Amino acid sequence: MLEQRDRYHRAQQWWSMAFHVSVFTVPGASLATTILAALKVTAVATTIVSGTVTFVAAIAASGRFKQKWKNARQSRGKVDALLLDLDADGAEPEPIRELFKQVIADQDAEVLREAQ
Repeated sequence: MLEQRDRYHRAQQWWSMAFHVSVFTVPGASLATTILAALKVTAVATTIVSGTVTFVAAIAASGRFKQKWKNARQSRGKVDALLLDLDADGAEPEPIRELFKQVIADQDAEVLREAQ
């Protein structure tokens, strides 16, 4: 269970980074393209920055980083709660194990739903 929790935590961190980088890179690079064009900097530089904006925007739109970040965060939180339940005095492992299986199934279903 700890191993799965760590996987969800790492996924949460990576998807968060991907989401936030795309959120701030696209407007920043768009502004840079506008400034480069206004300053009449070489067409090559303007084209490169413009292409970068288009590429990052397309990846961000198709990658659905925000949803993946949120799903991983929610799954990690559910596993954290199960670990606390398991640590309680007199905890019955079987019901917790079944809930853990459900967390994994829910996460898989959410990822597959997004892929469609």
